[in-house]
Parts: sequence; C-alpha cells; structure tokens
Amino acid sequence: MEKAGGFLKNSEEYLASRLKEYLVAFYKIYAGQTPVDFASMKRYRKLQVPVGFAKCEDLFQDGTKITVRTMEGDVDLVARENIYFMIGIEGEVYPILREKFEKNYIAMFDDYEQVSEYPPTVINKATGKKQSLVRFAKICFAQGEKIIRAKQIDRRTKVFTYWDLEKYFSGRPGDWLAANENDLGDCYIINERIFPKTYELIE
Repeated sequence: MEKAGGFLKNSEEYLASRLKEYLVAFYKIYAGQTPVDFASMKRYRKLQVPVGFAKCEDLFQDGTKITVRTMEGDVDLVARENIYFMIGIEGEVYPILREKFEKNYIAMFDDYEQVSEYPPTVINKATGKKQSLVRFAKICFAQGEKIIRAKQIDRRTKVFTYWDLEKYFSGRPGDWLAANENDLGDCYIINERIFPKTYELIE
C-alpha cells in the first residue's frame, strides 16, 4: 500500500512539474485583453502583392460549422455571409470579416491562380470534407497603407484571437508577433518565412 501511495505521489509531482514547464514554455496572449507593448515595436508597411479571397457564402450554407486550417493553427467558425477567406502568397488561408476586407482590400475580377503545391482549403466539420477555395477565389490588393507593429518572438507563443478564445495561433521562435497599428487588439502571428515577402520596415 505504501508503494502504491508513493507511486501516486510521485506521479502527481511529475504531472505538476510537466504542467509548470508547459505554462512557462508558452507565452499566451488573448487578443484585446493581454497587455502587450506594441507601441514600442518597429513599424512595417504591407507590400502591394496580389493575394486571393473567397466568400464563405459561395462555399458553405449559413450555419455550417467549419475549420480554417491556418499555418499557425486551426480556427473553428460557423459559416456566415460576412466571412471571407483570404489566401496568402504561399496558399495559406485565414478568415476575415467582410467589413474589414472592404475597408482594407480592393477586389479584382481576375481569377485566383493556385501558387502552392497544396490547394487552399477549408474543412466542413460535419462531413470532414475539405472544400477547395480555388474555384471561387478572386484576386485582391491591399488598399492604402496597412501599417503594423511587429517583432520576432524568441519563445513559443500562443495568440488567442477574436474569432475563438478556445483556439489559438501558434508561433515559434523566429516567427513574428504583429498588430494592426489602428487596432492594437487585433494581434496575430505571421510565419517567419512569409513576413519578409509581405512587409517592409518603415525607416
């Protein structure tokens, strides 16, 4: 009995130790809630490179539960007509509200052409089927100047966004933590490889 009790005690201590390591290893940011000194970070301008977009309503019925598999983690959503899917320069997908899209992008009539080896997709959670965005996607350009505050992170970071506080974007050392200069609560992770292709430093 004593051996069993000692085993349980050691197991509990081990689990508590691993939990502590986990909590220390990841820096967690909750969009609009966690205080982050973005104002002290350098300013970057988004480059005028063509990207793709598709309207959620063209792919899914209103109310469909979907998963957007981004490079930084999964985002679970319920399909709505005011949701658009952005397709980045390497085929990465991320959601954006229509109001924010119309404020920040100029839509073109040219069809989007696949630029990555794997087609950009969104998953229907009910069926598990991956829905390709290419057939419905068009090209768009950022309008005006989009300025962000950003810095490279030196430890693993989780950013819980406005979209889903139970899901998060995950960043590794070398990736970028960024926020829209006009809305510092709108923060997110940008992949290390993609950042220099889409942003330039403002001197």
